[in-house]
Amino acid sequence: MRINDRGIGLAANALTSTLDRGEPGVPFHAILRRILTSDSFDEAVDAVAGPIRASSGNYLLASRDGRAANLEAAPGGPERVHRSDGERLAHANHFLRPSRDGFKDLERLDDASTSLARQSGADRWISTPGERSIEDVLEALRDHSAPVCAHADGGEPPEAANETIAAVAMDLTGGALWVTEGPPCTAAAERFELGSLATRAV
Repeated sequence: MRINDRGIGLAANALTSTLDRGEPGVPFHAILRRILTSDSFDEAVDAVAGPIRASSGNYLLASRDGRAANLEAAPGGPERVHRSDGERLAHANHFLRPSRDGFKDLERLDDASTSLARQSGADRWISTPGERSIEDVLEALRDHSAPVCAHADGGEPPEAANETIAAVAMDLTGGALWVTEGPPCTAAAERFELGSLATRAV
């Protein structure tokens, strides 16, 4: 999760499909960089939808003027992007588009995946009426039932462990973000001002 000085926020998730065959295209991380150097929300959207992409990925974008869109992208061009707009959006690590004709979602085929459960929990949270504070967001990220906040059980090799190592909440209007150094259920969230971070980076 990232924010830039124009008030554009980004949350990106990895996706995997049978279309991910290593064919030439713009890499996932280059698209992330292009989003974060965008001057406007529309430019950020075009950073995902415009190029020929090399791999699958999900890009949840929002701006301080109140716009938000989720761009679920498979490898290829604009025709492989499924866009959803709304005031509240959530996306885990599997494809949500109504039709997956022409490819298979590898995350859905993984018996060990928790993505569907996490999506279901996130959907329940965003569908509940009422205003939400930053603390409400952080509390949702501490949820173990989905599990949004995951912990390794110790009985699996390190490369197969699934564990939450940080959480981020953003205030695009105020230009601030809250970050935990460790799982959000045990680590306190530290607030950072975007302006002060930019000054420290110079």
